Amino acid sequence: MPATDRPRLLARQRELLERHRDRWEDAFRGLISNCEYHNGFAERVTLSVDELVHGLADLVHHTPVVRVRLRDLNANTVAAAAHVQALARVRELDLNRAPLAPEVFRALIGSPHLTRLRSLQLARTGLGDNGVRALVASNVFGRLEYLNLSHTNLTVVGLIALVGAIRNRTTALRVLVLRGAPRLPPGSVLPLPQAVPIGVRQALEAQIGLELGKPVNLLARLHAERAGLSADFRRWVELLRTRGPRELPRAVTALGLPDPLRHAFVRVCQRRVVWRANRLGFVPPEEDSGSENLLRLLRLLFEMADERDERALVDHFLDLYMRYERGDLPEDGKTR
Repeated sequence: MPATDRPRLLARQRELLERHRDRWEDAFRGLISNCEYHNGFAERVTLSVDELVHGLADLVHHTPVVRVRLRDLNANTVAAAAHVQALARVRELDLNRAPLAPEVFRALIGSPHLTRLRSLQLARTGLGDNGVRALVASNVFGRLEYLNLSHTNLTVVGLIALVGAIRNRTTALRVLVLRGAPRLPPGSVLPLPQAVPIGVRQALEAQIGLELGKPVNLLARLHAERAGLSADFRRWVELLRTRGPRELPRAVTALGLPDPLRHAFVRVCQRRVVWRANRLGFVPPEEDSGSENLLRLLRLLFEMADERDERALVDHFLDLYMRYERGDLPEDGKTR
């Protein structure tokens, strides 16, 4: 979608919602406290525990609810909430700002029905170290792709448990938010293995001071393992290894990219350009997902980049390529 079309389409979306909302919500009126629309569907809802228990099963027959903000969760209501089978439809659970005792959270996260949960919002819940221990011991933790533990009263003890779980378990985690957490003392945890996504490693380094040790040279590792790569990916690795990161813009032209990978990488480059533009005080280019714009973005980034930034951009690209080949590439290219 061209960037110039976005305001018009958003305005049209608001117009349709204002005109038809009452009729669209007739089928599930009374089952929810509030709902938000995405692509024309009531996809994110706010529920009390009572509404969850008595209405979620009915609600999911009328609209594809996958994101739930839950209220009134406490020791008296959690058992009923955890037994709701329709939780199997939920991909994102938002408990932000809800006071949450560790034992209550443990009962909820132990629900056998949270099999599709991929995003968990726990900011300002007061969860603390015991709550984090319950999370990392649960079956849910290994499936999470997004986890927000901002301002949850974590201490170094809880952080060590969290980092240890990330290090020792296979995890899908791509985005980890730990605002307000203390810094880890040097040497308090073992280094993370290379299998941990680079975005998670960088988030831990930036937010809690985790020492990553010697930077992982992803390009060198892939080059050493190139015999096991697909022919297309191997060409990329060999070219970048031989000619260096600054060959990336020319390689985009020479080798081309599959559309989903190109689209995700454009999003990555757009975010990086906007961040740098804000820091340097100039206006970033308009968003455009076309191939020519990718070349323009890459050239602009390399004009502003130092050697470390160049390596980081190449590592992010290679990580996206690996995810594309595994079939788990996100549209927005986010890996952290």
